[in-house]
Amino acid sequence: MTTLLNRALIPTMLDQQIDLSTPIIGGDTIWANMYAAYDALQQAMKSMLHELSAIYDMGTLRNDYLGATMDTNAVNQAMRELGSAVHPITPVHPVTGKRFLYDHINQPEFQVRYRWRAGSMGLWDNRVTQHYAIADYLPHYRRMHRVTVVDDARV
Repeated sequence: MTTLLNRALIPTMLDQQIDLSTPIIGGDTIWANMYAAYDALQQAMKSMLHELSAIYDMGTLRNDYLGATMDTNAVNQAMRELGSAVHPITPVHPVTGKRFLYDHINQPEFQVRYRWRAGSMGLWDNRVTQHYAIADYLPHYRRMHRVTVVDDARV
């Protein structure tokens, strides 16, 4: 599961997406709740993690840029474009004041799978969720319009 927010220096606030065209099969999106991932930790682990930060970067996506030709220049260019960022492991949401966890979200109990239908809309707080669009619908396609709100004037 991935999202650009964990590499951003300042994560975007929210996203809205509207489905304009749905494939016959597939094309679902999975969201993970990073509040739930944090809440599932034992208190001793939460306390330890409060003091730690981690570097978030393109991770295994490096392999996509490296390719079969082992193009290290392409990897270096992608790193310049996509970058990396250091974040607390358990940051505090700027509005709710609740802690959340970027990692530990690959467990089904922290996820919801949404089946898009033409005309349906999704709206999510990009600061405390991660999402993954499942690309299992080829040769068909899905067409979405997406709006990203960069920041929250309240914080």
